[in-house]
Amino acid sequence: MPRLIDEWRSRKVNALIAMITELRKKGGKTRLLVQDGAPTEIPDEGSPEATSEPVAA
Repeated sequence: MPRLIDEWRSRKVNALIAMITELRKKGGKTRLLVQDGAPTEIPDEGSPEATSEPVAA
């Protein structure tokens, strides 16, 4: 169990370091994930795309 916690802690620290490095490269500007990942067109409720079954992740 302690090994699992150590691995999790290492991943978290590495992710924080990567985030800080990217912030420094971009001069403090962060990405807006909602805007970056949002589709440019939203299908109408009656269209086949809107009524299709959701895909399990």
